[in-house]
Amino acid sequence: MLFRSVESLDPATLRDLDKRQPPALVEAWLADAEGLDLWLVLNMMSGFPGQPAEQAAREAQELRRALQRHPGTRVHVEHNVLEVERRSMLAARPAAFGVTLGAPGPWSSIVPWQAALTKSKEVA
Repeated sequence: MLFRSVESLDPATLRDLDKRQPPALVEAWLADAEGLDLWLVLNMMSGFPGQPAEQAAREAQELRRALQRHPGTRVHVEHNVLEVERRSMLAARPAAFGVTLGAPGPWSSIVPWQAALTKSKEVA
């Protein structure tokens, strides 16, 4: 198995996450893995601060089309909804990402969050 952390196909979301891969790289991974005896696992996420549900749906459709163009690729897509880890960069600087944080339970590493009304001007 070859795992690839894609997160998003949206250039603005990737920039906010400090992910440097272009969305077209996913297509290249699919093409490169086509016909090989391995599984390509793509991790996708939705539920980012300020992300409309329509954007997540567009990304899912875009990924479906890419998968259809590479029928010989053995691929598994994992979809996760954004969760904020207590020690993550988002938790350390929530205003930079446009969120406000709640208090986690003492046993949890996940911090409850919600989108703030405005995003900080701080550089992410």
